[in-house]
Amino acid sequence: MHGYEFSNLRRMKPIKGINFNMLSVKSIRIMNRFAHKIKVYSELYVKKLEASPNFELISQKKVNMIFAVLLALFNDHIEARASQSEKAPAQVLSTEHFYDKLMKLKVRRSVVALPNLTSFLAYKNETNYIDVKRLATATGEFLRNQYLQSFGTSKKIKLPSKSGADNSQSLAVKNAGKDPTGSEKQQ
Repeated sequence: MHGYEFSNLRRMKPIKGINFNMLSVKSIRIMNRFAHKIKVYSELYVKKLEASPNFELISQKKVNMIFAVLLALFNDHIEARASQSEKAPAQVLSTEHFYDKLMKLKVRRSVVALPNLTSFLAYKNETNYIDVKRLATATGEFLRNQYLQSFGTSKKIKLPSKSGADNSQSLAVKNAGKDPTGSEKQQ
C-alpha cells in the first residue's frame, strides 16, 4: 500500500521515542535512500568482518551494524557532547557534514539542509547537530517499517516511452473505423 493511502487513517505512533509524523514526504524519501545505502554498506562491512579473526567475538556481542556503519562513515566528523543528565557523552554530527555526506553518497543532489529533516534528527533541539544514535535508530526503522518504505525513494513516476505512446495513438487511429468487436462500422 502506498504511503499516500495512509493519509486519512490513524497516524503512526512514535517508535522508540521518535515521532515520524513530523517528517515531510521529501524527508521520508531521503531517509529511505539513505537507509538503503546504509544497508548496502552494512552488508559489505559484515563480509569484511567475517574474514577477520575477531568475527566470533563481535558476533557474540550483537553489535548494531547500522550504528557501526554510521560511525565508520562519519568517523572524522563525530563529536562527543557531554551533558549533566546523561551518563555517557552523546555522539553528534554537525548538520553541514551530514548533508555533505548525503551528497557524496548520492542520496541528495545538493548540500542545502532541510529544516524538517534536521529538526527530526536534531540533538536536543539544536539544529546545528544531529544525534548519531537517533540517526541509527531512525535508519533501522526505515529499513523495517512498511509504512515508511511505502513512500518510496523517488517522486518521479516512470511514464511509458514516447514510442509506446505513438503506437497506442496509431492503433486508435486504425481502430477508429471499427466497432469494439473488431468488425467494420457500416456508414
